[in-house]
Amino acid sequence: MHTDLIPASPLTAVVAPAVEAAKEYIAHSKAENTLKAYRSDWQHFETWCRSRALPSGNTTHSDCPRHRTTICY
Repeated sequence: MHTDLIPASPLTAVVAPAVEAAKEYIAHSKAENTLKAYRSDWQHFETWCRSRALPSGNTTHSDCPRHRTTICY
């Protein structure tokens, strides 16, 4: 679909800057060390899943903490 064929709404001029500001806020909402910790935790979780032939999705995420000490430390 070509967006240039859709006429711009007066509301677009009001909403677009707010959307961009929200994207910027989200992009900077976590400290770099927090993001590093999240990545590390996710890698541990993926390792745990692979060791059990499980997908690394939300369906198995709740099971990981019970077994974390056996794979992470």
